[in-house]
Amino acid sequence: MTRYSHHDVAALVLAAGQGRRMNSDLAKVLHPMAGQPLLAYVLETLDRLGVGRTLVVIGHQRDRVRAAFQEAEVEGAVQDPQSGTGHAGWSCAATRRCCGPRRSMRCCAATSRAARR
Repeated sequence: MTRYSHHDVAALVLAAGQGRRMNSDLAKVLHPMAGQPLLAYVLETLDRLGVGRTLVVIGHQRDRVRAAFQEAEVEGAVQDPQSGTGHAGWSCAATRRCCGPRRSMRCCAATSRAARR
Protein backbone atom coordinates (compact mmCIF):
# COMPACT_ATOMS: atom_id res chain seq x y z
CA MET A 1 0.00 0.00 0.00
CA THR A 2 1.56 3.27 -1.13
CA ARG A 3 0.81 6.27 1.07
CA TYR A 4 2.98 8.76 -0.77
CA SER A 5 4.10 9.45 -4.30
CA HIS A 6 7.72 10.29 -5.01
CA HIS A 7 8.14 9.15 -8.61
CA ASP A 8 11.23 11.32 -9.07
CA VAL A 9 13.09 9.58 -6.22
CA ALA A 10 15.36 6.57 -6.64
CA ALA A 11 16.35 4.50 -3.62
CA LEU A 12 19.63 2.63 -3.48
CA VAL A 13 19.51 -0.33 -1.08
CA LEU A 14 22.88 -1.79 -0.15
CA ALA A 15 22.19 -5.47 0.45
CA ALA A 16 25.43 -7.20 -0.59
CA GLY A 17 27.04 -7.81 2.78
CA GLN A 18 27.74 -11.10 4.47
CA GLY A 19 26.64 -10.15 7.96
CA ARG A 20 29.72 -11.71 9.57
CA ARG A 21 28.89 -10.33 13.01
CA MET A 22 25.61 -12.28 12.92
CA ASN A 23 27.60 -15.54 13.24
CA SER A 24 25.56 -17.26 10.55
CA ASP A 25 26.08 -18.65 7.07
CA LEU A 26 22.88 -16.96 5.91
CA ALA A 27 23.19 -13.62 4.12
CA LYS A 28 22.28 -10.74 6.42
CA VAL A 29 19.37 -9.57 4.26
CA LEU A 30 17.80 -13.04 4.36
CA HIS A 31 17.74 -13.34 8.14
CA PRO A 32 14.15 -13.59 9.31
CA MET A 33 12.61 -11.08 11.66
CA ALA A 34 8.95 -11.53 12.62
CA GLY A 35 8.49 -14.01 9.79
CA GLN A 36 10.06 -12.04 6.95
CA PRO A 37 13.60 -11.57 5.64
CA LEU A 38 15.16 -8.27 6.73
CA LEU A 39 15.27 -6.98 3.16
CA ALA A 40 11.48 -7.38 2.87
CA TYR A 41 10.96 -4.65 5.48
CA VAL A 42 13.18 -2.25 3.57
CA LEU A 43 11.40 -2.90 0.28
CA GLU A 44 7.97 -2.56 1.91
CA THR A 45 8.99 0.75 3.47
CA LEU A 46 10.19 2.09 0.13
CA ASP A 47 6.95 0.95 -1.48
CA ARG A 48 4.92 2.78 1.20
CA LEU A 49 7.02 5.87 0.55
CA GLY A 50 6.15 5.66 -3.14
CA VAL A 51 9.68 5.89 -4.54
CA GLY A 52 9.89 5.80 -8.32
CA ARG A 53 12.80 3.37 -8.59
CA THR A 54 14.35 0.93 -6.16
CA LEU A 55 17.85 -0.30 -6.95
CA VAL A 56 19.20 -3.14 -4.83
CA VAL A 57 22.91 -3.96 -4.75
CA ILE A 58 23.40 -7.63 -3.96
CA GLY A 59 26.50 -9.76 -3.59
CA HIS A 60 26.82 -12.42 -0.91
CA GLN A 61 24.49 -15.33 -1.71
CA ARG A 62 23.06 -13.30 -4.58
CA ASP A 63 21.27 -16.32 -6.09
CA ARG A 64 19.42 -16.96 -2.82
CA VAL A 65 18.55 -13.26 -2.50
CA ARG A 66 17.25 -13.14 -6.08
CA ALA A 67 15.17 -16.27 -5.48
CA ALA A 68 13.66 -14.87 -2.29
CA PHE A 69 12.72 -11.58 -3.96
CA GLN A 70 11.97 -12.66 -7.52
CA GLU A 71 8.53 -11.02 -7.38
CA ALA A 72 9.87 -7.68 -6.11
CA GLU A 73 9.64 -4.78 -8.52
CA VAL A 74 13.23 -3.65 -8.16
CA GLU A 75 16.30 -3.21 -10.32
CA GLY A 76 19.51 -4.88 -9.29
CA ALA A 77 23.26 -4.57 -9.47
CA VAL A 78 25.89 -7.02 -8.29
CA GLN A 79 28.81 -6.10 -6.05
CA ASP A 80 31.57 -8.62 -6.75
CA PRO A 81 33.71 -8.78 -4.76
CA GLN A 82 32.15 -7.25 -1.65
CA SER A 83 34.58 -4.47 -0.79
CA GLY A 84 32.62 -2.20 1.53
CA THR A 85 29.81 0.32 1.43
CA GLY A 86 31.46 2.81 -0.92
CA HIS A 87 32.28 0.06 -3.39
CA ALA A 88 28.64 -1.13 -3.27
CA GLY A 89 27.46 2.32 -4.34
CA TRP A 90 30.08 2.38 -7.05
CA SER A 91 28.93 -1.06 -8.25
CA CYS A 92 25.50 0.38 -8.91
CA ALA A 93 26.86 3.52 -10.54
CA ALA A 94 29.16 1.43 -12.74
CA THR A 95 26.12 -0.23 -14.31
CA ARG A 96 24.83 3.25 -15.21
CA ARG A 97 21.58 2.53 -13.41
CA CYS A 98 22.17 5.28 -10.86
CA CYS A 99 21.99 8.87 -11.95
CA GLY A 100 21.94 12.14 -10.06
CA PRO A 101 21.93 12.66 -6.31
CA ARG A 102 21.48 9.53 -4.21
CA ARG A 103 20.64 8.63 -0.66
CA SER A 104 21.51 5.16 0.49
CA MET A 105 20.13 2.96 3.25
CA ARG A 106 21.91 -0.06 4.57
CA CYS A 107 19.46 -2.88 5.08
CA CYS A 108 20.20 -3.33 8.78
CA ALA A 109 19.77 0.38 9.63
CA ALA A 110 16.54 0.83 7.72
CA THR A 111 15.04 -2.38 9.02
CA SER A 112 15.43 -1.48 12.65
CA ARG A 113 13.62 1.82 12.12
CA ALA A 114 10.83 0.29 10.04
CA ALA A 115 10.21 -2.46 12.58
CA ARG A 116 9.56 0.07 15.35
CA ARG A 117 6.72 1.73 13.46
